[in-house]
Amino acid sequence: MAWREDGDSDTGLSERSDLMHAPDPTCRSRRKENPRRPVAVIIDGHVAFADLVAGMMAGPFEVDVAATAATVAAGRTACAASRPDLVVLNPSLPDGCGLALLATLATSSPVPRVILVADRESLPRIRQRQPLASDPVQTVVVIEDGAPSIAGAITGALETLGRESARQRIERTLSQREMDVFRRIGQGLSTATIATELGISRQTVETHRKSITKKLGATGAGLVRLAVLHGTPLVHGTPLDRGTPRVP
Repeated sequence: MAWREDGDSDTGLSERSDLMHAPDPTCRSRRKENPRRPVAVIIDGHVAFADLVAGMMAGPFEVDVAATAATVAAGRTACAASRPDLVVLNPSLPDGCGLALLATLATSSPVPRVILVADRESLPRIRQRQPLASDPVQTVVVIEDGAPSIAGAITGALETLGRESARQRIERTLSQREMDVFRRIGQGLSTATIATELGISRQTVETHRKSITKKLGATGAGLVRLAVLHGTPLVHGTPLDRGTPRVP
């Protein structure tokens, strides 16, 4: 699909850069009922294009589109409210460069997979960007390549999400230092002992613990239980009970 400078697409549909479909409050409840159904947010200033992608996702891909946003500000709000697994992002937005959202998305929980969609003129700017430590970008799609290219990118992102285990999601969500603290929580170590082992202050350990709690949505005993399970060896994808001997 090609977009003309006057804001109209070659489908004859017009661009409305101020439009935002508000986050769907039922998406979170649907995700609890069916945790395998991904949630997506589409951030693109071209409404016709955003609607096209939303239709593709909701139809054959069975993805819940929580919101579509047309600006950087609206996109940030939509992602904070919806906590998506997948984000389709056009960097060229009316109120600034959409690439600024990547740093925020990289610290989200969960960290979403991001598909960047751009015209050929925008590709150099995308290629020049410095990848983040926990870079959320899955792939880059050229708008002029049309719907098949977009469908292929969505398929790839969903396959990646499908292959990702709970352990991998945790490791992708937490920073390396937070993982160091998280593993030791699972080992039953006290804050003082964790601080000594890592060579940091107790206050820093507590700061990391609060960040882990916020990112994983687990507190107290729930966080400890999650950390214990994360450190438990797997047998055919199931946590192995250390106290139960295996029969050869």
